[in-house]
Amino acid sequence: METGGYLEIDFNKLRKLQRSLAKKVKLVDVDLRKIRYIAAFDVSYKGNKGKGVIVIYDKIKRKIIYEDVLEKEVNFPYVPTFLSFREIPLIEELFKKIKIKPEVVFFDGQGVLHPFHLGLASHFGVLYNMITVGVAKRKLIGEVKKMPEREGEYSPIYFEGKIKGYVLRISKGKKFLWISPGNLITPKKALKITLFFIREGKHFLMDRADKIAKT
Repeated sequence: METGGYLEIDFNKLRKLQRSLAKKVKLVDVDLRKIRYIAAFDVSYKGNKGKGVIVIYDKIKRKIIYEDVLEKEVNFPYVPTFLSFREIPLIEELFKKIKIKPEVVFFDGQGVLHPFHLGLASHFGVLYNMITVGVAKRKLIGEVKKMPEREGEYSPIYFEGKIKGYVLRISKGKKFLWISPGNLITPKKALKITLFFIREGKHFLMDRADKIAKT
């Protein structure tokens, strides 16, 4: 398959890899009190170039202590359900440069709330055996029995009969975050650590990464 001038990509092979990696995802409880360094990644695109950003927050110092940016050409097209293959190569380069390794990483994308149980957050979490959380701006899959009506309220997202995440209303308008665990954390704890970063209707750590990526 060739898409928009990109190199030929074997999507069947990548789908098999997704299914294999998805089996390695673990949703386990974690003591968030022991977590100090939390990171957020974001990637923006302009033509065939991607701009990746990492921002790291120190929970003890209560401030962002590290930011870095990397721009490079991306040779993988945007294809629904294959986002991780497009973004992870750039994210990995940023991640390998840092000296203070975060204990939790947020991603602007899905965790297990993915048709093949391996969104961007889950994919990275399995590769690096890390606690990861997906925080998406749009719903991909799952059922919500009742959408939260007020700012700060949240409702569970069901997938295959189980709670796999939460939808959080972050402003008075129709603005929501779709939260799901990526790896090594439960849906409930993924929600809890996300709520820690909500300020004035924004996830301030991810918002910072997003702004840098778009400048």
